[in-house]
Amino acid sequence: MEFELLLNITWSSSLTSLRNELDSFTSLTTLDIRWYSSLTLLPNKLSNLISLTIFDINEYSNLKSFSNELGKLTSLTTFNISGYSSLISLPYELGKLTSLTIFDMNRC
Repeated sequence: MEFELLLNITWSSSLTSLRNELDSFTSLTTLDIRWYSSLTLLPNKLSNLISLTIFDINEYSNLKSFSNELGKLTSLTTFNISGYSSLISLPYELGKLTSLTIFDMNRC
């Protein structure tokens, strides 16, 4: 029997980063992060999430860019981004995600 490992992190006006919180979730398949108005930085160690297939990240008004480490999420099939009014650029390394079949970006 196979189980999906899901982590849903929702709503905080004071959290500014997720530096070490994700280090131990190497079997995580779905990461859903939304509504963090003060978050300015995602951890570089996202690349440790080697089993991640779905990454859904929404409503971060202060996040300006994503780490190049996203290019190491080789199992990623779905990447949803929305609500980034300050987003300036996406990393070139996203082009290395050969398993990516859905890339949805809106309100950015």
